Amino acid sequence: MARKAKYSEEWRSRAAALQTEIEEAMTLATSSIGDYSWLHRLHSWVMEVAQGKAPDWWTDLDCEVSLPREEKRVSTFLSTQKKRITLQMCLS
Repeated sequence: MARKAKYSEEWRSRAAALQTEIEEAMTLATSSIGDYSWLHRLHSWVMEVAQGKAPDWWTDLDCEVSLPREEKRVSTFLSTQKKRITLQMCLS
């Protein structure tokens, strides 16, 4: 029997949207040098939240604290990578 997530559908849908952004970030990361293993770990965790399979102790409060921070982190990463790619194209 599947357990019911202790966080709202709103957080599940925000996690699903973040999952899409993380996948885009992972694609951009393949074209640059660096350790982006944090993206893979974050993707796994966000996927669990989006699917309602986070640990039993995970609640709305955990989502409220963690998801906005990670959304900002991924957004900043995407913005930086896109600027880097644009600069490389301009210089070549």
